[in-house]
Amino acid sequence: MPPPANRLRAGTAAGKALEAETAELRGKLTLEMKKFAAAAAAAVSAIETECADLRGELALEMKKFSAIRAEFDESLREFKRKREENFSKVLSEQAAESEFLSREAREKMESVSAEFLNRIAEMKAWLERTAGELDKAREATTAAQAKLLAAAAGEKEVPAPDGQLGERLLELERRISKEMLDRKLGAVTWPLSPRCCLFFHFWQDDPDARNSRKKVLFL
Repeated sequence: MPPPANRLRAGTAAGKALEAETAELRGKLTLEMKKFAAAAAAAVSAIETECADLRGELALEMKKFSAIRAEFDESLREFKRKREENFSKVLSEQAAESEFLSREAREKMESVSAEFLNRIAEMKAWLERTAGELDKAREATTAAQAKLLAAAAGEKEVPAPDGQLGERLLELERRISKEMLDRKLGAVTWPLSPRCCLFFHFWQDDPDARNSRKKVLFL
């Protein structure tokens, strides 16, 4: 066993070595802590710088968004204003067109009514003239029939009826028919008075008779 003095010196040397190792470790730890602190500070600074950049970009984007929003709101207001103006314009144009069509329709109806009344007047005048001519023809026929009856009652020779009377009646019938066909009354059809309808029937009572008789039926 070594002497106590040697053991003391050995313990002292070991303590010094341990202290030196501890100091070295403490220095390394301090150095590592300084490095870590510097790295952390650099990272925090970089993060803060990046956050500042992001805040700047966000502010810029918000500014752009505000400008876009303002432009959109302005466009929306302009669209609504134009839509209201166009709607009002369309309504006014439709009202004007309706008024124009109504006025044109009224004018056309008045024109048609006037033309209709004129045609009625013309038709009435024509019917009156035709009725007068038919009355004259009837009177002439009645007179001719009366002469025939008087001659037959007196047992005299029955005179031949006026040949021109039948021809005049036929001519009157043809003219009435032609005027009725030529008269343009649109979609209106006019019922004629019964006195305007003539039926002519010609026959011979007896093939051996000396004179042919003409019978006129007025309906």
